[in-house]
Amino acid sequence: MQNVSMFKSETERMRCLASAPGLVFMLVASSDGNINSKKLKRFLMLMTSKEFSLLSALITQAQTNIKELLDDLLDKSLDPYQELKLVCSILDIYLSEHAALLYKATLIRLAEELARADRSILDRFVNRKISDEQQASINVIAGLLGLLQDYQGSSEDHQCVGHLDNEFSDNSSKPFASLSEANSAIYPVLKSAKWAEYTKSGTLIKTIDIKVSQDELLPVIAYAVDLQDMVEFLSTESLQNSMSIDQLHNQAMRHLESRFETKVEWKTVEFNHNDQLTEKSTGLVLRGDYYCSEALLSQKLLKQAHQCLDSEQLIAIAPVRGELYVTRITNPEQPDTLCLEFARHVVKRFFTSKQVQISPVVWIVTNGKLTGLLPELNALINQVKNTVIPIEQQEQQMVHVSKLYSSCLNTGMASNLENNTVAAVVSS
Repeated sequence: MQNVSMFKSETERMRCLASAPGLVFMLVASSDGNINSKKLKRFLMLMTSKEFSLLSALITQAQTNIKELLDDLLDKSLDPYQELKLVCSILDIYLSEHAALLYKATLIRLAEELARADRSILDRFVNRKISDEQQASINVIAGLLGLLQDYQGSSEDHQCVGHLDNEFSDNSSKPFASLSEANSAIYPVLKSAKWAEYTKSGTLIKTIDIKVSQDELLPVIAYAVDLQDMVEFLSTESLQNSMSIDQLHNQAMRHLESRFETKVEWKTVEFNHNDQLTEKSTGLVLRGDYYCSEALLSQKLLKQAHQCLDSEQLIAIAPVRGELYVTRITNPEQPDTLCLEFARHVVKRFFTSKQVQISPVVWIVTNGKLTGLLPELNALINQVKNTVIPIEQQEQQMVHVSKLYSSCLNTGMASNLENNTVAAVVSS
């Protein structure tokens, strides 16, 4: 796989993005081991439809065509899995979050329509059934694009074990008639504000009970049934009249804290700084399990951190899936230099880690409870972001986004694309 830095020109990046529909076709069509003319015909037909004008417009902008792209993919024997990862990286670096998500969501929709091409007329248009093999391919594609794949722990010091967020599955495939069928496996799952905005309607979500001005940065709490190798999120209908969302939350937290009794423990972490600081900033990290970031919600786990650090107040950050960082803070109104440096290092993980993002928010913790946010948080986050993505690159990104939307306007699809959010895409 080529590295993002190898693409010197915008034309090269555009061609890589333009190849994404072909990569999706190869993965879905080969899920049953047979790529035939029927599937290719269906793919070509979909690519000429208004529903996928965003994809075809980008191919046109890249000064190529479907046949040329497919021939190129086959001639070079490229690994579609690695190439889709590269597409995801280019989207995340050079496009705005909204534009990148629209493009990824359109690719997922294409994958679903390709999967239905092999179904019977009844299944395709009435039941809209997708085979298990094809659904698995769609889930893999979503994971490669960064929409679904969550990991257990951190790849820095041990092997990651995959947990797949089953947002795109047919809800009828693994029905839970009542919560009592899966009570012992329900956990809280912190998800990013962006995820909450674009996930399918009806997903059961609870906000963190704290009043702050930067609420657009706050993660949300979803609730999921843990199926060992994947998690399936509960819908609002799951509650029925059996319990309130607060009762469900308390139950999920008991499961979480019981899980942590044997699986994980706080470990010391320290960060080196520049020559101007003689001391290292130290703190604690909880990782090694898919749900470590959710310890942010546990008064019991946070009190353990208070004791370990011998501090009445802490800052806590859950930047990505499976990780929670804490360190002591003496005066929340005027954080000391080492505390701020610790926060900067951890917030950087939100922008640079390969794990699924949760939030760059730096929480103030008192007596095991979340009581507020670090002062001047937006300034700190922007400072870190600018060190990761230089201003020149951000400006280049905006030019690229402008060209992409201009291309959409030329096809008359702008209004449709703005409405084509993940919430619409995943509702089969």
